[in-house]
Amino acid sequence: NYMAATVFRNAAQWVEDNRGNKPFFLWVDSFSPHEMWDPPRQYADAYFKDDSVKDYIHHSAMNNHEPSNAEIERTKALYYGYTTFVDRWIGHLLESIDRAGVADDTVVMFLSDHGTQLMDRGKFGKGGRDLFPFNTQMNWTIRHPDGPRGKHSDAWVQDQDVFTTVLKMCGVDHDPGDGLDALALAASGELGRDHAVTGWGQFANVRDKRWSAHFDCRGTDAPVVYNLESDPEEIAPVTGVASGVTKEAERRLVDVTGERPVAFKQYAQRHVARSMR
Repeated sequence: NYMAATVFRNAAQWVEDNRGNKPFFLWVDSFSPHEMWDPPRQYADAYFKDDSVKDYIHHSAMNNHEPSNAEIERTKALYYGYTTFVDRWIGHLLESIDRAGVADDTVVMFLSDHGTQLMDRGKFGKGGRDLFPFNTQMNWTIRHPDGPRGKHSDAWVQDQDVFTTVLKMCGVDHDPGDGLDALALAASGELGRDHAVTGWGQFANVRDKRWSAHFDCRGTDAPVVYNLESDPEEIAPVTGVASGVTKEAERRLVDVTGERPVAFKQYAQRHVARSMR
């Protein structure tokens, strides 16, 4: 009855029912392992078990008090276990693709939504003020029957590249967009673009190979900047950074958002608990 199991069982049945209906396109969103972190207990127990510790299935509860080491490890185990549980049901879908005999002419693409903090910087969860790689560097794996195989790309890819990549690999003509073909980048080893822009609510991050600049788009203050060559974990902001660095980061951001300050009212969260941002 868990959502991931239900979703992937239904997706597997859909593949079986539609294996003769080609071409087909199936998008599966399990939502899990999003909070609540509530996997079948044996999955969490495999990582850490302590019967004296509560299961804090929503990470925010952990940030409202001083957790013990056991509470921290158990909460991490809930997330690890839930991720393993989802992985098990992704495997069910992949096996169904093999059984249906469509693996040799079907592209399988895996993407994640966002990362999360597992006591990174002293807390659990995620947020617009924490646009660091543990929250923003997402998984994107493509399995194409014709390859390339075993290729890892360091290209700066973004959301809009998914659309372009899918249309390109399916041979669909489309109007030009600002997305890149990530599969072609992986095959060629090219980087495509030299930076990435990430946003959440009023906050944004612009990063390239050397610099990471964090902005509050509702204000006009200079960004908080980190030197990724000397500080890849982005622990100590750079003071007195050259004006050219901040101006270049601002230019890249303005290309996406328009001039600051900007309110993003059309993306305002309508309810404290859940929204489409």
